Amino acid sequence: DIELADCMPNGWTLWLDWLRCIAPENQLEIQALEADAGRHLTYNRVVARRRTDKHLEDPIASIPSSYDSKPLLRS
Repeated sequence: DIELADCMPNGWTLWLDWLRCIAPENQLEIQALEADAGRHLTYNRVVARRRTDKHLEDPIASIPSSYDSKPLLRS
């Protein structure tokens, strides 16, 4: 059941701070966030509670380490 779903207050500034810290050379994304100033780009949050009457599938525990290359099918 969804308890809360909204845009985080000032979430875009957290995104901008994080981006400046981990990828300061990514000026394109930094400038886009600055120009938007939270109007459309931000962090969203969802808080939910698992219902006891619902069964969850088992999580994926491993991913195959090999990859079989196959041609891309085109119509």
